Amino acid sequence: MTAPSTVPVPDPAPTFDRPAPTPAAAAPLAESLNDAGLSIFRAAAGDENLAISPVSIGLAFGMVDAGASGTVDGALEELFAYPAEGDELLSAFNSLDQAVSSEAGEGAANVDGETVDLPIVRIANAAWFEETFTPDPGYVDTVQTWFGAEAHSLPLIEDPAASREAIDGWVKDRTAGLIPRVMPESLPNDLTRFILVNTVYLKAQWWAPFFEAGTYPEPFTLLDGRSATADLMTVGADLDYVQAETYDAAALPYVGDLEMVLVVPHDGEFEAVRAGLDSAALATLDAARTPGHVLVRMPCFESTSSVDLRDIIGDRMGIDGLFGTIGLDGIGPELEVGAAVHATKVIVDEDGTEAAAATVVEGAAGAAPPEFDAEIIADRPFLYVIRDTTTGAILFVGQYLDPAGE
Repeated sequence: MTAPSTVPVPDPAPTFDRPAPTPAAAAPLAESLNDAGLSIFRAAAGDENLAISPVSIGLAFGMVDAGASGTVDGALEELFAYPAEGDELLSAFNSLDQAVSSEAGEGAANVDGETVDLPIVRIANAAWFEETFTPDPGYVDTVQTWFGAEAHSLPLIEDPAASREAIDGWVKDRTAGLIPRVMPESLPNDLTRFILVNTVYLKAQWWAPFFEAGTYPEPFTLLDGRSATADLMTVGADLDYVQAETYDAAALPYVGDLEMVLVVPHDGEFEAVRAGLDSAALATLDAARTPGHVLVRMPCFESTSSVDLRDIIGDRMGIDGLFGTIGLDGIGPELEVGAAVHATKVIVDEDGTEAAAATVVEGAAGAAPPEFDAEIIADRPFLYVIRDTTTGAILFVGQYLDPAGE
């Protein structure tokens, strides 16, 4: 019997003395990554529930850009329209990474005045090199310095199965088990020389938690008009809202510097609203936000997605020269970008964590029915954007179409 392949587990992540962030550099880069990420989302969006992370995609390709030249460099510029170049761009990536990252810390008050944990946003980067390939030392230094990336050597060619297992294990560990597998069976292969990986892990609590006593099955109207059933959560709180010609929206803040923007298109308007979901549309939405006492009902859900970025960016979006083109001279000679995949899992429930559920239910028990300035009811397909309110960076953007698609 042949013994199973094994690759040593990488050592614990090293600590790098990264340059201090330049806060002013983060927001312009976030805007560029948002635009590209929303374009990728629109191109990838079909008839299933979907979520992607513009920040994760942007940081992974930022590591590619750090070694790109010629046609590949031009294709990345076309896709992301970077606001800077050279060391200034690297500084912006470093600044954005550090600006959106956060830990639970000492906590902050929610709407009920109770102290709950601040959001956790953890970003990790890694470069995995074929053991017989020697990357340019300057490139390795660049991704370690500006992206905090780990650099590891693996037998990508000699033992692809064990190498795949090692990379998937690294991803699983850094996403708290939410993404146990991201590597396709086709990777690595005989042509693979390196694999760049980014992970983003987020955990946050609502500033105004939904109360569990208000969650119960309700009809959910699908895009084709058929009726399904979804467990709709309920919250009534002082929130910003928008009631536009083609959609209703509510800004649902988390404790800390994050928020979810819930966008519920009107009947027959979903495709048009989704097609127009870009940075300008979000800016228009933000300009129209009105504070009020708002009733929001939306499903609690889990959304798991996997996206072939080569298909989306190269074929559907028509970005030529990024894939299958030699032009990574900063990493090594005769290299090209091969496959690119993206996986996400988004879990939305009443409180975001287990900590706040009992308090909110108790606070609502026995209360008189309040009057609301607006009611935003997501009992039909909707869109959502989870973003950092300081930099504007979109951490996740998604669509929820069908309760049966979870």
